[in-house]
Amino acid sequence: MRRTLLLVLSAASMAIPGLAQNYQGNLDGVACGNIYGWAWTNPNSPASVDLYDSAILVESNIPANVYRGDLQAAGYDNGYHGFSITPPAALLDHRLHQVYVKFSGTQINVGSTPKAMQCASSSQGYTY
Repeated sequence: MRRTLLLVLSAASMAIPGLAQNYQGNLDGVACGNIYGWAWTNPNSPASVDLYDSAILVESNIPANVYRGDLQAAGYDNGYHGFSITPPAALLDHRLHQVYVKFSGTQINVGSTPKAMQCASSSQGYTY
């Protein structure tokens, strides 16, 4: 069994030419109402992204499936590679946050990551 395990690990770490994944994308903006950008993988497959506050995963598997004409014009297939995220409450606490967006399941950042974000809470709290 030990030989089999070593063989499997060795085979799994081999790179097969022509099957390498290509990641492209960008974190276009962070604002108190929207975090947005685009993500594309080649070979073309549905891309999704993960949202981080520094090293802390905040939200995962966000689909990059919003249409953007600029991406279609640039040759990114049909242009459905944008993402738009409503910032979770954890980022709306008056503190400075470093927002990272990575391709889901990887440690690969989209371009222009990280971006700083500092927002007031959207909650008004209890009012009298």
